[in-house]
Amino acid sequence: MNNEGNSESNIPRLRVLFYIMGVVQIVGGVVLCIKLWPGTAESGYRWLFSVYTPALTWLSAGIIFGLLFFAAGDVLTYLENIRHYLHNLDDKTLYKSKDLD
Repeated sequence: MNNEGNSESNIPRLRVLFYIMGVVQIVGGVVLCIKLWPGTAESGYRWLFSVYTPALTWLSAGIIFGLLFFAAGDVLTYLENIRHYLHNLDDKTLYKSKDLD
């Protein structure tokens, strides 16, 4: 019983933690993209695409990892709902089998 109480309280905390980590990843990716973005080129010159690669890499990595953390939080919630459903289903079948005896 005590383990079930701990798991019920830990899943929402983990979900919130994953959501916070996801937001931090996305914000971090945006901040690093802004910091690594090249300034304006001198007159008569233009930047090659390779100059933008580090900034865009950090932006895409931040977004991808942020979304992965969001998905991990949702998966934990989904698995917790399955556990509750199976626990309730098991209780119902247990009561039915006792009635048959």
